[in-house]
Amino acid sequence: MHTVLQANYAGFEQTVIPLDGFMKAIAKDKKNSDDELRLILPDDDGMVRVIRRPAGESFTKVCSDYLTTILPQ
Repeated sequence: MHTVLQANYAGFEQTVIPLDGFMKAIAKDKKNSDDELRLILPDDDGMVRVIRRPAGESFTKVCSDYLTTILPQ
């Protein structure tokens, strides 16, 4: 897990994050549109960057894989 995420996630390691709720929360973010998602994420140096990705099944699959393989379920 990324060190910045790990520091901010401390104490929530066993919290289950359902994909449906996660995707609904992302969809409500004012930075996003139906076609594009803009995410604020830390890079390897801990600097925060705006990452743009197309919305759709590909992004949902990446999120699903992350939530099921990296985080405990």
